[in-house]
Amino acid sequence: MNLKKIREERKYKRELERIDNIYGRGWTLFPPSFYLTHTKEEIEEATQKEIAAIRELFRRHSGSEDYEGGKKTTEKKSGKRKKKSDTNHKNDSHS
Repeated sequence: MNLKKIREERKYKRELERIDNIYGRGWTLFPPSFYLTHTKEEIEEATQKEIAAIRELFRRHSGSEDYEGGKKTTEKKSGKRKKKSDTNHKNDSHS
């Protein structure tokens, strides 16, 4: 590469960094420069990977193996909790 090409490339990278600093990520998955430097297909592929990773985090956090699209697909067990008054306490003389 010649010197002019190297300077142009550095200038372009600085401009992308400036854009990222000004606009930030906001509510997008990637910084603005990512959308300027990748093809539509690459963006779609990377988006699908990120969404899969986010779903995996939700699945692990929710404790459900069947987490899909924001809804748990397994039903909760209907076990009733004992009320405090139903349990036997040794020091029950305060009543």
